[in-house]
Formats: sequence, C-alpha cells, structure tokens
Amino acid sequence: MKMRGILGSLPARSMERVLVCCLTVALSMSMAETAVSGAPAKGKEMRVVFVRGVEGQVSGGAVLDEVAAPGGGPVTCVRQKGANQRMEWKTAPAPDAGRAEDVIFTWSGGFGGDKSTEGLFLMSVNGRPVADFDVVTEPTVFSTRADGCDLWYDPLRLDAERHVSWGIFYLKLPRSWVAQERVATITVESADSQSDRWCAVVPVADPPLKMPDHNWRLFFPTHLPLPQGWTLNRGPGEPLLSCDRGDGRLPQLSVEIKNARPVLSARFPETGDVFDVWCYESPVQFVAARALPGGSVEMKHRYEYAPGVLLRTVATPEPGGVSLVVRPELNPAGDGIWPEELEALNICLQMWRAPSFAGANEAYPRFSERCFVFTTGGVKFLNQTQRGNLALYAPDHPCNNPPWTQNYVVGSGDLKEMEADPKSWRRFGAPLFNGTQGFSSDRSTVPVIGTVSRDRRWLFAVANDSSELLAQAWLDCLHANPRWTPMDAAVSKRALRLKVYFMRNDPTALLKRVQKDFPSLKPSAGGGGPTLTAPPGSGR
Repeated sequence: MKMRGILGSLPARSMERVLVCCLTVALSMSMAETAVSGAPAKGKEMRVVFVRGVEGQVSGGAVLDEVAAPGGGPVTCVRQKGANQRMEWKTAPAPDAGRAEDVIFTWSGGFGGDKSTEGLFLMSVNGRPVADFDVVTEPTVFSTRADGCDLWYDPLRLDAERHVSWGIFYLKLPRSWVAQERVATITVESADSQSDRWCAVVPVADPPLKMPDHNWRLFFPTHLPLPQGWTLNRGPGEPLLSCDRGDGRLPQLSVEIKNARPVLSARFPETGDVFDVWCYESPVQFVAARALPGGSVEMKHRYEYAPGVLLRTVATPEPGGVSLVVRPELNPAGDGIWPEELEALNICLQMWRAPSFAGANEAYPRFSERCFVFTTGGVKFLNQTQRGNLALYAPDHPCNNPPWTQNYVVGSGDLKEMEADPKSWRRFGAPLFNGTQGFSSDRSTVPVIGTVSRDRRWLFAVANDSSELLAQAWLDCLHANPRWTPMDAAVSKRALRLKVYFMRNDPTALLKRVQKDFPSLKPSAGGGGPTLTAPPGSGR
C-alpha cells in the first residue's frame, strides 16, 4: 500500500506550526488556550468568517447503508476498501467579511470502523492536498500539509461499541484560497487498506458556525515520522497543569494524564504526601483543564453515551482538604437534549504516591488493616469488620484469606435491591457486582471511609452525603461512590459532591468536619471514639 507524503515535504512554516500544535496540545495550560492552530485564546480577536461547508449534492463515493445518520436520509461516504474511494462537493459561497483573514467551513459528518492513526483519508481543497486523517472518536485536530490550513473533528454522538461517530468537521483555510471564486471544492479520497473504516458527509441546513471550547487531541499520521526529539505524549509524572502553592497552608493541586485519563493530584504540605484522584474510571472523555484563581482546578469531560452533555468539575483546595463538585451542562455544539439520567462517576482515590499511607513491600491486606469506617459500634478498622469473600475466587484463594477488597453498605441501604438493579452500573459508575469485591454484613453509618498513616499520626478520608456503598478496592485505593443529587431534581439541576480530608489522627474531629460540610447527615455512630491505633504488624 502506498503511503502519501513525508515530513520533509512540508513547508518550513507548516513544520513550525505542527511543532506548536504538539506543544499546545501537550501542555494545555488553561482552557482558554486549548484551541489549537487557529481557534483563539479568550480575549483575542479571531478574524475569521464561518461558512456552511456543504452546498448541493455530494458526488462520487458510495451510499452508506449499514448505519443510519442522525435525521435519516441518504449519506455519502468513502471507504478504505473497494471502489468509489473518492467523493467531492462544493461549499456555500464565502461572504465578503471585511478584515477576516481566514474562512472556516463547517459541516456534519461521521466516521465508522476501528480507530486508526494511519491517516489513510486525504482531504484536498481546489485540488490542493490539505490533511491526512483517519477514524477518531475524540475531539481531534489533524496535522495538515498546507500552511495556514487546519482540520478539526468534534464527535457528538457515539454508538455503544465506539465504532460509529457523528459530529462536526471544521476546516480553516486562508482567505486567499477562496478569494476569487468564493466557493471551495472539497475532495475526500482514501487509500485501499482493506479495512471497514469509512468517512461520511451528512448535508444539513445549519451546522454550528462557531468553534467549541475543547482540548483538541492532535492527530499525526503514523506514516509521517515525528521530528527527532519530539513526542505527542508527556513523560510519566509530568503535570498537564500545576497550581500555585499560595501561602503554603493549602494543598497544591495539579492535573496529569495517565492512561488517557486526567488525574487530579493533591500534595498536602503537612507531610508532602500526594494523593491522586482519578477523574474518572467511567466511560467519559476528557475535554480540557485549566487553573483557577486561588489554586483551584477546573476540568471538563463528556459522557461517551451522551456527548452532548459536558461535566464541569471544580476542585477547590482548603486547609486540610479538597472539595470536588461536578455539575452537568449542555455542550454548545450538541443537540440541546438532556438524557433521562446521568451515569454516576467512578472516582478512585489512590495512595501510591503517599508513602506515609501506601502499602510498602507488604501483603496487600495490611493496607486494609489501616482503613476504617464508622459503624454502630463506633469507628472500626476494616479487619475488625465482617468481610465477605470475593465471589470470583475460590474460598481457599489467597485473595479470600483474608478478603482483599470490600464494600460496605451505608445506612439502611438494601444490598439485594442494588445488585438486582438492571442499571446498577449507571447507579455506581462501576461494575461492583462482578465478583472482584466482597461485601461486608457490617454497615457504615455515614458515607465516610478513610485510612491512617503508617505511623498512626495522620488520617486521610473521603466523604459525601449521597453514597449507598463505600469501597476499599485494589491498588491502595478508596471509593466513596457519590450520587447525583438532589435525586428528585431535573437532571440539569443536579450536582455530584465529594470532599477529601487530611488531618491529625482524630476521628472525632473528622466526623465533626464531615457533619459541618454535609449538614444533611445524621450519623448514628457512637461518636468517633479514641484516636485510631493501627493493629500490630501494620506499621513500617
């Protein structure tokens, strides 16, 4: 199969712009600056005019008949297999827009098949090659061949298998490209890879005429080698953004990308321990992050099953804690329709980088012996509670002697009803009933779970006012499983709230702080009890 182009064929200014794209996407220092190669930072004037990108009929290509496009009607596509591997159409006329330097054509379209980085679709404008691209499922900016041109794709709908997406294409061209005719002829063709991947065009009357605010992922075709010394991914542990320490009394927040997920990290000044909040272990796509005044962080995600909904997370540092609030909002480029329900978000709090708390070279159950919940008998370490076996393993398996992980029902919750709920995954944001975690017959009276440091001087805990289950799970982590509340409010009016605490080992003081932060809680535990003392053998 013939691969098109080499990096050396790019103009010098295009090479420079590709490198700037790499750095912009990798650093993403603020949401105002995440737009790549032509989308403006806030406060700057972007002198462009938006124009409808499809006018009239699409010629060539093939009829897409295996899936239906939004709104129905015939859809033209090109495939990476067989004949009809070229389609072409004209844009609407670009108006005389005064000082506008660029034109952005927008149209609806989609991709099908497995994701690919090969770049075997080629887009040309008026016979001039512009961009090599391929099937993607995230908001993406494609590296381009022509100086001053940019191509974005924003998927708004995905099927359950993530093999079909429908969204909006944005193509930016220098004004000079359409200065005379005012109409551009766009061509998309494909190489024959014998794959099932396709690219489609969906003519619609009114595509969006503005750029969405995204952290666009850069696409660079694998058949074009990257310049020496450059990478599209940052090294492990390098922050996407890091907030100021302030006066030194607040935890310092930062955001890193690990396994394609953003990790919110909080470094507490009392000990220097770093606790990681994985945002989120759920089917959501990370969109953008930025630092806010006062050391806070804002992140945006969107559901894979409902890309039209954005999730706005604000993490706020406080003395001895971090508050996390998530609110839904409609994607301005979406269909404007709220889903009937919001899936819960699986928030994982890990202690790998908190040496005062993390398990060292010891048996994993030692970590659970330092974790605690509040019960009707007072505060208890988890090894002092009844711990059910992990159904996935035989009773004599090491993971059941003693059980390594455990869930605790909060209050009067009905575990059988939770397990029987056909939407339990959406209810908890994770598959809790797959046999990898045990369930205790002891109950937590308040939605609070925590752990003490190895020297028993400090405690770290997480709390909310809505959880039905608390979990001590794998890899030195805790899950508090907050829910969207108020439950009886419209989806658009709900919020998800969580707070983490870092303080001296005083569970009575912890419970008072939790009650102050979540006044709706009325715990029935018999007080916090004395300072938690770790059982023998669980120290350093």
